[in-house]
Amino acid sequence: MLYTIAVILLILWLLSVVADLGAVGGAAGATSSVSDLLRWLSSAGHFEDLMKGLVDTRALAYFGFMIGTFLLLTKTSVESVRWR
Repeated sequence: MLYTIAVILLILWLLSVVADLGAVGGAAGATSSVSDLLRWLSSAGHFEDLMKGLVDTRALAYFGFMIGTFLLLTKTSVESVRWR
């Protein structure tokens, strides 16, 4: 379980690298929108802004969204174990 969390966090951190490399295929317009989505999903850019001291509402919304998502996944996981 711990390895799964570490892999998910690593993937979220590396999404900006994948977007910068242009590793996503497709048409030029689709590549731009997919690349923007990958950059938004990446935690690296949001975390760098906070490390610089820039408290941006977009970064706060991102981390709030991620916290809510992982709390929901944790709740679902605990409830599935309870019903086994």
